[in-house]
Amino acid sequence: TLKGFYISKYELTQEQWLALMGDYSVLRDLSPRNPVDYLSWDAANKVAENLAAMTGLPFSLPTEAQWEYCAKGGSISKGYIYSGSDNADDVAWIASFDTLVHRVGLLDPNELGLYDMTGNVSEWCLDYYGEYEDQAVADPAGPQNGKVKVIRGGNIDSDLYNSKVTVRGKAFPAYSRRYTGVRLVINLENHEE
Repeated sequence: TLKGFYISKYELTQEQWLALMGDYSVLRDLSPRNPVDYLSWDAANKVAENLAAMTGLPFSLPTEAQWEYCAKGGSISKGYIYSGSDNADDVAWIASFDTLVHRVGLLDPNELGLYDMTGNVSEWCLDYYGEYEDQAVADPAGPQNGKVKVIRGGNIDSDLYNSKVTVRGKAFPAYSRRYTGVRLVINLENHEE
């Protein structure tokens, strides 16, 4: 079970990144409505911290549990293989001869109205990578420490199997990964609406 949170409808775009960070180093094609696609976990976390400081709102990276809940369609899930469909072409930019990321929101959303949770760019999660609990857990946040962070969602270079909503990835947090971006959340636990 999860406490209340909001999640971004889209992956963080290049124009949003520039407005918040003023840094061109993670941008590949300079298309404002394309997602940031060469991001380390450290940089993704920094943009969340900057946005929280600027707005006073509790922005962060999503926990893996928050990300998966949203990707699967939340409480109105229809049990799709990909986020919003059993046909990847409806909802995801994945393994093709086209190796450029695409503008956010061009394909169909999932049941919650979220775009690109499968494909386009993979997305960093807040958690260290670890095994799932064997029991029901309230607000799981992964291990307290570790060496690698969780990545979810597949990307433009992923095959069909590695784009399923259940597939988990991982990487070192300081490593800038090609085709990897972020989607931010606002956690409502300690925040008045």
